Amino acid sequence: MFCEVTSKLSILDKCQNNCSTSFKPLPNACHDTISFMINLLFHIQRLKKEMVMRVNQVAAEFRKVSNKQMAETTKRTIRENVAINAQLTKMSDKTLEMIAVCTIVRWPSY
Repeated sequence: MFCEVTSKLSILDKCQNNCSTSFKPLPNACHDTISFMINLLFHIQRLKKEMVMRVNQVAAEFRKVSNKQMAETTKRTIRENVAINAQLTKMSDKTLEMIAVCTIVRWPSY
């Protein structure tokens, strides 16, 4: 029994030596590269968040300006409609006068 335990212990020691030689720690360059990549990923995520915030800010400003401009456009359109309605009323009155004149000219009274 003691021989079995010693043989198993020697086998485990050999496995441990093999594992320790096959799994060497990474050199400093690899650690630097990994930390650089992690920092780069964090930087990219931060930039994405900043861009989303900036796009939302620009969209809000655009909505505010467009609403203000829409109010001005509506006022201008109403003024133009009033002016056109006045012109149409004058033209309608003139048309009625011309129809009356044409009627008198065609149907002379005897």
